[in-house]
Amino acid sequence: MKVRFYSISDDSRVVNKTIPESYIEKDCELWDSCNIRRPMLKLTYDSTLATKNYAYISDWGRYYYVSPADIDNGREMYLQLEEDVLKSWQSDILNLNCTIVRTAKNGKSNLYLDDGKFKILNYPRIQTKKFPNSLNKSMHYVLTIAGGE
Repeated sequence: MKVRFYSISDDSRVVNKTIPESYIEKDCELWDSCNIRRPMLKLTYDSTLATKNYAYISDWGRYYYVSPADIDNGREMYLQLEEDVLKSWQSDILNLNCTIVRTAKNGKSNLYLDDGKFKILNYPRIQTKKFPNSLNKSMHYVLTIAGGE
């Protein structure tokens, strides 16, 4: 399988990473049985891959972070990859229609949505109003109570 290797400097928490135009493409084999989210690749040793920290596997349409290589007999290298789910599923994530309850950037939240992270205190407010005139037996009165238990 063909794998493209890149050097990127974007933070791992960024969805829309900047993928450079320059890359190295190598033929790789899957080493042993592996998971598509964390594949282990076997390939011929190449010292130029030492500076590469990102990869794209076109057969799977997924992006990966590259861990430092394990080198065997100076001829073969093994690379452990871990999927970058933010970049791999970027279009789906950016096209989501959702309500943001709390943001990590500034810690502010939507106070209309209770997410259990903020506290609201409720103090009883008792208000007494006197009738402007005394109660009249010929009239009907309605007593309204808001809140309470």
